[in-house]
Amino acid sequence: MSREEDAAVVIQGITESGGRFRPSDWAERLAGNFARVDWDRRVVYSREVTPATRDGVMCLVVLGSLARDNPSAYAEVLDFARMNKLVCIGEPT
Repeated sequence: MSREEDAAVVIQGITESGGRFRPSDWAERLAGNFARVDWDRRVVYSREVTPATRDGVMCLVVLGSLARDNPSAYAEVLDFARMNKLVCIGEPT
């Protein structure tokens, strides 16, 4: 794996003004666009776009490899964060 593939952008469910982003399940909804349903009807999230909770804040972890594998999807996720003024940690590629 290259350094770019290892790099991740963490989009936090906090707006630039400090408020919590709603709805509270926004990360699962967005990650669901990249997920699949397993044989036992469980959602399996993509390795490249995964919801997570960090320090009690809902986040979306986006691997840099998505920029290489699916540039338009990567741009769409980052555009979502920009349009909603969400705090991003990490360097978008």
